[in-house]
Amino acid sequence: MGVAILVTVGGSGVLAFIAWWLTTYRHPASEQIVSVYLFTVGCLHIHILEEYLAGFAPAMSRLFQMPAFTESLFLISFAFVGISLWILAAIGLIYQNPLANYVAWFMFIGPGFMEITHYIFPLLEGGSYHYFPGMWTAWLPMLPGLYGMFLISLGRFPAACCVK
Repeated sequence: MGVAILVTVGGSGVLAFIAWWLTTYRHPASEQIVSVYLFTVGCLHIHILEEYLAGFAPAMSRLFQMPAFTESLFLISFAFVGISLWILAAIGLIYQNPLANYVAWFMFIGPGFMEITHYIFPLLEGGSYHYFPGMWTAWLPMLPGLYGMFLISLGRFPAACCVK
């Protein structure tokens, strides 16, 4: 899919692995984080819809010379396979599966941190600052993602976000 996708998604994966290893690998957060996690997933899905409707894949292909990053590949990777895995990971969180906690870290770091790139991409295109596909809703998964990173890193889970 290209270096830009590798850096953002792969970078999120590496950061998530480090955070997971240092925190919830041995002491899974389990069901305490499911609500914030699923809210982040839902917000990300809305964001992915904007990206698709606004032509994110073609824009990325032009910006980073990635002819293989098509709308079809974007939909399969992020809208279908990604969302399915993220929803299945919520079940794993309920059952205190350590791998599901890694996926939670990945979800919180990716949208919580890496979605900021939507505001950087217009600068890379040159010219005046302008709309880049996904820019309007990038903040939707960023806010709960950052909150989720904060909660899961401290091991503090307010009662309002717990599944009973």
